[in-house]
Amino acid sequence: LDMKDKSQIIDVLSFEKTNKVDTTARKQSTIGLSELSDALKRDFIQKLQVRSALLSVKLSDPITLREVREVAKTIKLNPSVISLVLFEVRIGDKGANTLAEIVKVNRTLTELNINFNEVGAEGGRELAEALKVNNTLTKLDLYANKVGAEGARALAGALK
Repeated sequence: LDMKDKSQIIDVLSFEKTNKVDTTARKQSTIGLSELSDALKRDFIQKLQVRSALLSVKLSDPITLREVREVAKTIKLNPSVISLVLFEVRIGDKGANTLAEIVKVNRTLTELNINFNEVGAEGGRELAEALKVNNTLTKLDLYANKVGAEGARALAGALK
């Protein structure tokens, strides 16, 4: 894919009736999809902010803390998003803390999947605090993280 193709794909995803963004396909094929994923990370987050009918965002490339903050801002500004999947993007505790801030105020997100992201006890505690004030999120998936006993206790306490 050349930059013109990527730009056109991004424009279509941003402004047409697409209601799902998924960059995980690059793991199944290497023909230009890695480059598309990079383009999505750089350019698409800004364009997501103008989409009002986006329902699902799924990313699976490592992203920086700044990019996690941009995704979080996008979710905050785009109230139609109901599913956010950040699979193996290596957000760590700081990224989990950023997402926890969104969970505290968002009233449309029903699924947050952050599998394989190196989230530790601190991130688990912050997410637990967010769950205490959020009644909308019905699925929080933390599989293969490092929340440990302390983070697990905090999460269990938040669900009581």
